[in-house]
Amino acid sequence: VDDVQWLDEPTARVLVFLARRAEPRHTVLATLRTSPHDGGRPDPAPARELCPPPARTLPLPPMTAREIADVLDAHGLHGGPSWPRQLVARLHEAASGNPRTALELAAGLHEAAAAGAP
Repeated sequence: VDDVQWLDEPTARVLVFLARRAEPRHTVLATLRTSPHDGGRPDPAPARELCPPPARTLPLPPMTAREIADVLDAHGLHGGPSWPRQLVARLHEAASGNPRTALELAAGLHEAAAAGAP
């Protein structure tokens, strides 16, 4: 379940119902996003209910600028590691290390450049 913090109450209840009845060999993976914009403290209650003990929490730190450059390159955005280091640093900072956000920003820059924007 991606972005557990955005679950509406009825969906959360259904998923908790199913998770409680899952056989031990089944796994529930729930992701909970934190960001500087929400104070880094979303409500973890839905994740705790979906993944009761012995659940494990695996923190996923933001990507480094180098990793962001690799992601851009892997997605064919004609730059990646060969992009100016300063531009990658700005993308990394604007995206807070989030690869999806960095891809969206880079794609926007690529489209603007292709359209002849300064």
